[in-house]
Amino acid sequence: MIKRILATSFVCAGLIFSGCGESDAESQLEIQQMLDDGDYLGVIARLEGSADTQSEYIALGSAYMGAAGLSLSDLITIIADSNDNNNSDAFASFANSVDEKTASNPKSLEYLGKSSDAYKKVVGDACSDTNATLTDSQRDICLYTGLSESMRATVTLGYLGDVASLADSTSDDELTASTCAMQYAYDGTIPVECTKGADSDVTFVESNSTYTTFSMTVNGKSFDYLKTTFTPGSTVIANGYCPLDSFADRNTTMTFDTKTLGYYVCPVDETGDQNLTTEALLVDILNGGFDAVVAGVGGTSSDLASDIDNFKSEINQDANETITMDDIINYINTQN
Repeated sequence: MIKRILATSFVCAGLIFSGCGESDAESQLEIQQMLDDGDYLGVIARLEGSADTQSEYIALGSAYMGAAGLSLSDLITIIADSNDNNNSDAFASFANSVDEKTASNPKSLEYLGKSSDAYKKVVGDACSDTNATLTDSQRDICLYTGLSESMRATVTLGYLGDVASLADSTSDDELTASTCAMQYAYDGTIPVECTKGADSDVTFVESNSTYTTFSMTVNGKSFDYLKTTFTPGSTVIANGYCPLDSFADRNTTMTFDTKTLGYYVCPVDETGDQNLTTEALLVDILNGGFDAVVAGVGGTSSDLASDIDNFKSEINQDANETITMDDIINYINTQN
């Protein structure tokens, strides 16, 4: 199912870019060549803040996706290696492949968010209505928007633990601790397999954002987390440790046992314009990505929409229902 969705997305996006009626044909060819050569940062530098045509926004979206570590050729390889069968391991296997491509890039979430934003400059909120009447070009961009958002959700899983354990018979302690942290942030309960440390509020100076930090211990291994201070809350995607006054001074090799005094588990990105909570990146984006794909294929009656229903059923057992935080937690726990 995932393989067919992504393959369709790539074909449609390629047709859109090659067929755009850009007045400056030479400039368009230069940008296309830069994308072909993998000069994604060059395309971003050229178009960010100045893009104002459909083809430029599409090129910018493609460049951000490539800069996240997911070039077209990479993703085609992942698609070719993905599982063709509609089983409970299909998405987990795909997520593991994506994680291998993006794990070393701390800007993957930021870039994929900007990729989706660029595509939405072309279609606005049209992709949120699965039965909307769209032009062929709009449907194609909805498919690519859905792809970008789906990638963002799979990258998020990599920050929670070893996603390889979702696709095999092993269990990962960090992933277990992460689901315990998600559950605690969401409804205040602590699963029996985890032991929670004391809460402490911290404020990061650069963003003026206050979170609650705490630890979860599983099988003698402890991990630090951040959660929002409101209720119901959500954990915040984090990467390494940093002092409260500098996100730039981030250390990604520190662990719970080796952290330096004055360093705290650090939000993965604090740009001020992106919501990097687990709920937003998994629940909201998965639902939005699925809706965008269904809108892109013309509504719920298509074969591809049926595939989406099958995948949603893997997570919440009812394809007609919105995926919730409980669904995500239960899905990860079942796979782990």
